[in-house]
Amino acid sequence: MGIGRKFGLLLLVLVCGWQVSPAVAAPEDSGRTPANPAPDRDDLPFATVGDQVITGKKFREAMQEGVRQKYYHSKVPENELPKFQREIGDKLIDRTLLLQEAKRRGLTPNQEAVKKTLDGYDARYKDSKPWQENRDKMIPALRQELEDRDLLAKIEKATRDVPPASPDAVRAYYDAHPDKFTAPMDQKISVIMLKVDPGAGGKAWEEAMQKSKEIAQDLKKGADFAEMARRYSQDPSAANGGKMKFIHRGMLADTAQAALDKIKPGEITDPVLVLEGVAIMRLDAREMPEKMPFEKARERASKRLAQEDADKAWDNLKKELRAKTKITLDTSFYLPLPKEGEGEKEADQAGQTGKGEKSDKAGKADKVEKSDKVEKKESK
Repeated sequence: MGIGRKFGLLLLVLVCGWQVSPAVAAPEDSGRTPANPAPDRDDLPFATVGDQVITGKKFREAMQEGVRQKYYHSKVPENELPKFQREIGDKLIDRTLLLQEAKRRGLTPNQEAVKKTLDGYDARYKDSKPWQENRDKMIPALRQELEDRDLLAKIEKATRDVPPASPDAVRAYYDAHPDKFTAPMDQKISVIMLKVDPGAGGKAWEEAMQKSKEIAQDLKKGADFAEMARRYSQDPSAANGGKMKFIHRGMLADTAQAALDKIKPGEITDPVLVLEGVAIMRLDAREMPEKMPFEKARERASKRLAQEDADKAWDNLKKELRAKTKITLDTSFYLPLPKEGEGEKEADQAGQTGKGEKSDKAGKADKVEKSDKVEKKESK
């Protein structure tokens, strides 16, 4: 079993005592905040999944690791933080549900692979003083993480192992998704490019545009495009008379594509401003989009359908586990969603699925509200 970059970072945090990312670290003078609960909330329940409690510490650590993964120690944009918190909370709840299900199914971790990984750490950090000093304290947590990852991998593999689709289902998928099996429009063009340094002033661009207009006039009077390209173009295609390979629609800048759309094969565009400078293009050929015949697309359609069926099975398992499990979530660990999202139900999945009970303890310090089938606790 391999260890990815994420777990390597976790190890370094544990061994070296890396500082918490500033994106989630609470200001020194602010105390506890919903954005980053201080350690004094570590022992409080962030969520209860069935009979298992996810502590505030687990949520805090998951936030720190999530920030490192997605933002690389940068600060999370303020408008993204509430949604990001909910994404992390949802993943934490899903992870707990999946581990519970794996154990219910009698799945067991590969202890040989776990031992091999731990031995690898011993070998890699044998000269590390922090590792030697903290090894005995760290090993139990590392072992548990490795075992959990192995169980998660096993249950995902088993869930995604869906029966192959029937030939009729593959054909139906092909017919229902023509866009997935249609080649984009191809264009073969030739170009004369007068390059302009992006940092150049307006005068350089004006001069390039004026020269391009003169070249375009000569072309319209009958000058040979290939010869003019060899003489004036600064694009690598100049040596080939400006000829380029087929280009799919969407590969060119919008302004260039719009200019080509206005002309027929054999015609040239007016000079067009592009990122590299000023371009004159000739449309040499245009091949319209064409749907791939089913016989050629059969294998691709089968693979795409298999992938979608596997994704659906994995998503359905998580939904089913939420639907049959009582989940209580303390939303005071989250910042409020932006105003534009307040008219909708909170995007966290825990607020949309799961089984809960209504409580009439309104007016007390802790209020429990029923949202669909989940209990959410808002601590004031």
